[in-house]
Amino acid sequence: YDLPGFVLPKGEKAINLHFIIVDNDGGGIFSTLEQAGIENFDRACSAPHGINLLEVLQTLGVKVVSPGAKLEIKSAPGLSVQIFKVEPKTKIKEVRAEIHSQMKLVI
Repeated sequence: YDLPGFVLPKGEKAINLHFIIVDNDGGGIFSTLEQAGIENFDRACSAPHGINLLEVLQTLGVKVVSPGAKLEIKSAPGLSVQIFKVEPKTKIKEVRAEIHSQMKLVI
């Protein structure tokens, strides 16, 4: 749903902005909801898409830096994205905590 947000409109100046994407193949953000764990929750709320985000973002002209599973934040000048591939059942709260600790080292 958010892919068009990575496309800079014509005439707009480039900006320095770095996005961090945790790619768990969709739906993992809902695991942070109170309802997580109830019967049929995963069936209703996970949304596996099977899309290769690296290829999609590169097709849109987005600069992708150090994609992979190792959590080490690296930005680049202009609009850049870093993708961290994790297993679908990875606890998003734990990943977010690790990202926040890495950000403290970068800032």
